Amino acid sequence: MSHALHTHTQKKDRLVKAEPTSTSLLGCLFATMLQNAEYETESLFIYNFFAEASLQTPDMFMLVYDSLVGKMAQATGSSQNVKVVEAVQSILYTVVSMPSSKPRKTQTQYLSELGFAGLIDCGTFALVPKPKKKQCATLVAQLTHATLK
Repeated sequence: MSHALHTHTQKKDRLVKAEPTSTSLLGCLFATMLQNAEYETESLFIYNFFAEASLQTPDMFMLVYDSLVGKMAQATGSSQNVKVVEAVQSILYTVVSMPSSKPRKTQTQYLSELGFAGLIDCGTFALVPKPKKKQCATLVAQLTHATLK
C-alpha cells in the first residue's frame, strides 16, 4: 500500500471513530465552506470529503445534505471540471442508494442546540482583519484535529 493511500485510510478511519458531535460540527463547517468556496479546487476538496463522509458517516452527512443540494446542482450543470462533477455524482449515487431514513433534525436546529447557530452564517472572511482570520483558522484546525484524533 502506498504511503499516501495508507495516510488517507488512517484519516478516514479516524473520522469514522470520532465522537459524533465533533464529526457533525466538522461536516457543518465543510458545508458552510462549500457555500462560500470561490475556487473549483476548494469545491473539489469539499465534495471529495462529502463523497467519503456519505459512505463512512451517513448520519453526519444527512445532517448537512439539504444545504448541499443547491451547490451540487449548480456544479453538475455548470462545472467544467470533470473531477468536481464526478465527486458530486458519487455523493448523489450514495444518497440514492441509502435506505429511507426517519425524520431528522435540520442543520440549523442541530447547530442551535449545540450553541453554534452562527456557523451557517459565517460567510466569507474577506472583511475580517488578519489577526481574527488567524484565530479562526486556529480554531478550525483544532476542531479538525479533535475530530480526527
